[in-house]
Amino acid sequence: MIAYFLTDHRWHCLIGIPFIMGLAWALSPRRIRVQLRTIFVALAMLFVLGICMLRVNMGQYIVARIGDGVSYLNQAADSGIQFVFGDLALATSPVGFIFAIRVLPMIVFFGALMQLLYYLGIIPFCVRAINKIVRPLLGTSGSETACVIANSVLGQTEAPLLVRNYLAQMTSSELFLIMTAGMGTLSGAIVAVYAAMGIPVVHLLASSVMSIPASIVIAKLMQPEENLRNVEEELTPLPGQDSLLGALGQGTMDGLQLAVAVGAILISYIGLMKLFDMMLHDVTVYVRLIMHWFGMNFSFPDLSLSWFFGLCGTPFAWLLGLSGVDASVGAHLWGLRIAANEMVAYRELVASAVSSRALILLTYALCGFANISSIGIQISSIGTLAPSQRPSLAAFGFRAMLGGVLANALTACVVGLIL
Repeated sequence: MIAYFLTDHRWHCLIGIPFIMGLAWALSPRRIRVQLRTIFVALAMLFVLGICMLRVNMGQYIVARIGDGVSYLNQAADSGIQFVFGDLALATSPVGFIFAIRVLPMIVFFGALMQLLYYLGIIPFCVRAINKIVRPLLGTSGSETACVIANSVLGQTEAPLLVRNYLAQMTSSELFLIMTAGMGTLSGAIVAVYAAMGIPVVHLLASSVMSIPASIVIAKLMQPEENLRNVEEELTPLPGQDSLLGALGQGTMDGLQLAVAVGAILISYIGLMKLFDMMLHDVTVYVRLIMHWFGMNFSFPDLSLSWFFGLCGTPFAWLLGLSGVDASVGAHLWGLRIAANEMVAYRELVASAVSSRALILLTYALCGFANISSIGIQISSIGTLAPSQRPSLAAFGFRAMLGGVLANALTACVVGLIL
């Protein structure tokens, strides 16, 4: 047993799990209200899911079928997108991947689909079923749990559409969990993109599923429920449309409004981050010039947001059991993922010369939407669906991003113990 933990520095991961959970607890404004049963049950679920999906063939088969279901929905959405945008919407388009054409219209499609399922009673039934099954076990409500599960399939912008009619009455803890899970998971469509880049698809899917209990652990440590509802209490959703066509039209307009908000916030956030990086680059140039004048010959780093977050990620690379080149690459990618996004980080990961084990662990550590621009996306997307929650969304933005980062780190440490 001791030899097992010493191999591949697995004992680092053994230290990493309580360290990450302790850090999340330290960042909580209501530490004494943490529900230990929720934390330990979710942690046990994380280990069970990891073992089933990484060590059991049936678990791998189920994950693959979930991926097939997502592809099925994406193909349906693509037909409408291609009808409107023509060859620009094709994956083989000579102009390459265009976010405004390939991703934003997906939000419109899922907005219509979710409102349609709500009108047919499917979503309320699922929420009530999850509330009855999961609430006694985890202590989380059916609406927040349904949204967290959907995040691992649909993504952070489409999943809240599933519980649109419940968002306005959610508590701060429920809202924070939805935001954290959105940061800590990937959508099925994006998983297909990264798999095509050379990232192992099995680990991408496993990571997104394992991030469900990991997000619950981290979110409920960072923002525990203040006033627990009665377990038997039925959630009362906001009223929906009174006709099938009305629901379809309302869902389409909700999705359109959401897609426009997401596109606008990306333009402003990414532009402002680039401006900040340019200013830091100028500071680097002038500092090096001054050092040259005074005859100082020690190296001064290239200042940037990714450099700063990479510096913060150095201890996490150690907690994953990485060393040498693997550790330096892991810390750099950690910062790049937060400052830019996981797509840029995965592109560099594929091109880097890291070990096979480091490739797997970093796949889990980077597998989420936890980056600065996602803060704006969630504030605009969820805020569009529930305007009354905007103050809470703005207050939780950076903490939710940090929660997503910690959830991915927790998942990677658990995988480091299993593999």
